[in-house]
Amino acid sequence: MLQRHFYTAGRAEHISLDLTCSEVCPERRRTLKVWVGFFRCRLSLRKQGSRAETMKIIVFGAGVQGTLYAVRFARAGHDVNLIARGTRAAELRLRGAVIEEALSARTDTVQLPISERLSPDAHADVCLVTVRREQITEILLDLVAASAIRRFVFMVNHANGSERILNVLSPARVVLAFPGAAGSLNGGVDHYVEVHQQPTAVDTNADDIVALFKGAGFRVARVRDMDAWLRRHAIFVTAVAGALYEAGGDARRLADRPEGVG
Repeated sequence: MLQRHFYTAGRAEHISLDLTCSEVCPERRRTLKVWVGFFRCRLSLRKQGSRAETMKIIVFGAGVQGTLYAVRFARAGHDVNLIARGTRAAELRLRGAVIEEALSARTDTVQLPISERLSPDAHADVCLVTVRREQITEILLDLVAASAIRRFVFMVNHANGSERILNVLSPARVVLAFPGAAGSLNGGVDHYVEVHQQPTAVDTNADDIVALFKGAGFRVARVRDMDAWLRRHAIFVTAVAGALYEAGGDARRLADRPEGVG
């Protein structure tokens, strides 16, 4: 019995051919051996590539953005550790990181390692910083102490500029970005929606981070000047908030009156 397994690209299943020696002439047998070797080689290379692309990621902050990106990175095969504090840390340990896409009600739950602080001995390829703007100063010393972390990706709108962050951590280790999703935490569940008009914004020179986000299924927009983008975004949000106030806090009403934001 001649049995060979052909692994199909991008699929976990395989095709099995069971042929008796009498059914296969010598020439075809040689051809089959060549194809089997080819598919085995491709499978080996794919496995090696997957290992090379796996990153160790620390997500600093477990609010809407931190939870969403942590779960999606984990589902993409990365090694993810989530930093959370107090009741949020206890909640995550008890029920896992839970995300729910608000429009489809599709949910996903991942049990992630939870830490309550960033250890100076922490090793990671990327640390995604998703804390609030007013918390950046509080955690900067912890980030500096974690010298074995290769890249820090700030997903925060600090419209007052990034000079201090860059000076303290060095420009080579800092990537500025901004999430392409919004939502709220309710009962420990991260209810989110991806904003179609605003993909995850990333510094155009950070090819590795762009690939990381895309690999986790996020739409990405490369931005040449993230500091300027963050300032424009802050102005835009302020204007929309004012228009929403004039519409009585009713987003549907505002949508029916586009001149309100014109």
